Amino acid sequence: RTTTLTMLLLTASWVFLLFPALCSASKHAPTGVLLALGTGQDAMVVTYSTRKPTEFTNVEYWSIDGGGGNVTLLANGTQHEFVDGGPAKSVRYIHTTELTALAPGQKYFYRVGDGEAHWSVPFFFFAKRSPEQVAAGPPLRMIAICDVGVEESAGLLKLIEAELHGVPATVAAMARRDGGGGAGGDLASSHSDEDAFASFHPDGVFPDVLMQCGDFAYDLDTDDGKRGDLFLELIQPIAAYVPYMVSPGNHESAYNFSHYANRFSMPGQGVATSNQYYSFDLGPVHIVAYNAEAFFWPEHFDGEYIARMYRWLEDDLRAANGNRAAVPWVVVHAHRPFYCVETEKSAVELAKEARDATFMEVMRRKMPKKLRMFGDSLLTKTPKSPKLTGHCEWEKEAARRGVPSQCAAANGLMCSQRAPGLDPELSALQAVAASAASLSSVAAAVTTAAAATVGEVGKGARFPIEALFYEYGVDVAFFGHEHAYERYYPVYDEQVMLDAGITFGRYHAPRATVHVTTGSGGNKNMDIGGKKPLRGACNDSSPWCAFQSGFDTHDGHSSDFTYGRLTVHNSTTLEWEQISAEEGGGVIDRFVIVAPTHGSFAARAAAAAAAAAAA
Repeated sequence: RTTTLTMLLLTASWVFLLFPALCSASKHAPTGVLLALGTGQDAMVVTYSTRKPTEFTNVEYWSIDGGGGNVTLLANGTQHEFVDGGPAKSVRYIHTTELTALAPGQKYFYRVGDGEAHWSVPFFFFAKRSPEQVAAGPPLRMIAICDVGVEESAGLLKLIEAELHGVPATVAAMARRDGGGGAGGDLASSHSDEDAFASFHPDGVFPDVLMQCGDFAYDLDTDDGKRGDLFLELIQPIAAYVPYMVSPGNHESAYNFSHYANRFSMPGQGVATSNQYYSFDLGPVHIVAYNAEAFFWPEHFDGEYIARMYRWLEDDLRAANGNRAAVPWVVVHAHRPFYCVETEKSAVELAKEARDATFMEVMRRKMPKKLRMFGDSLLTKTPKSPKLTGHCEWEKEAARRGVPSQCAAANGLMCSQRAPGLDPELSALQAVAASAASLSSVAAAVTTAAAATVGEVGKGARFPIEALFYEYGVDVAFFGHEHAYERYYPVYDEQVMLDAGITFGRYHAPRATVHVTTGSGGNKNMDIGGKKPLRGACNDSSPWCAFQSGFDTHDGHSSDFTYGRLTVHNSTTLEWEQISAEEGGGVIDRFVIVAPTHGSFAARAAAAAAAAAAA
């Protein structure tokens, strides 16, 4: 007994003595490894974090040649201290290393660490392919996802992970069973064989890039940043293998978007803008990310910032439009969408309803009591859904038209224009709310406010993002924020371009940008009900909407946890597929854009008008 007790005491003493060293070792260990494309065509950026500073920031990388040999290279990076703005003022050290002179399309293996005792497991990536390699095949593949949580998104992330590392049947079954949530696993470690991808993936196309348009982790700063740490560990089996290119959302706003600015490393202009806006070329596609949140957070982004970003965006799109011969497609992403499945009523409709309601109430009071009660019972039993024919809610109008706005809620919702009186629709709505206005007075308010707006446009009060898309021919724009999947017909300024070549599944020679909302990556407010998600046609009030899934979750219907898969087959054909966790990785929507020519929609419209006039 004495010997046993002595051994226990000695063991406890060793654990007590070693515990600080063990904790210290874990705090030097790299976590949350992420890739991003570098500014140069031959560059890749590797980012990770530790809880304690390290003497070195190293990336060890190598490729395997045809003879089975390899040469190991070592790249040195930098680290900086990042202090969270929460009450604990927790500290992380962000490590960034740029790998350069990479061979196009080459597969590289790598690991990160301090060059001594603390190394990560090995990962791999493919260097950016040259345009010639993309043209030779396989086609360019991009993943688009927005609004990704932790517990809520694990099942969906398994499916994306399977796009990289192979998809055994159990993965699809687990994703279907879990919906969007469920425990996350690491397919990369469980299927490390080099042939796993080829044997499991049906078309053999490894994604070239993953793009996320805002709202990470819900939120990166939660619990003094611990939730952000957990999220980056969850996304690591994907983001450590494929470039993870991001744009900011409203849930990144804490402490002046500091977690977003520090945890990611975007190329080009992203270096100077804390990752807020930037662009890059990838094979036949020019990809642009911009900061849609600039219009909704005046405490972080003033008018000078918005004007600077708008000038950059116009210059960038103009240059991209001039380079169509080499890079024909232009794809843009940001967080807040322009269009909606269901519109709000217009000011005129609201005023008319107010007038009609007043008139009906007067007539009702003149009825005999029994007749009035009978009429009330009929109205109660047979409610009618209103047919909305107005604009999308103000938040989307502001994002589309570039109107600086102020949001009442702390999370960037319930938004209205910052400067009352400049917008015709908003001013009319305010007039209706203030009094039981007549139709003529509402019309007068609209006219007066419209005149004021015209004067303000010249002063730079508005920054019409959609107008840039139209002028410079943006082919596809995708967004998040709405926790559903919504696909739209080609549309500009709420005018749907339904030509003979535009069908439900095929947009031939579209005359405006195609918008997609893919914000169903896994928000905590998304419902997991007992019934399948509602999918199909959109509300009658939104003629621009072609298909939606998961928008309406009434009566026990689930939200639809989904992501987008874009395949650019060549210079004229782009395919979008929407993948659902509910369907175990099945495709719930597919459409193809066929663009015989690319370029300014405005110029094409002017040419068509001139030709029609000449005829």
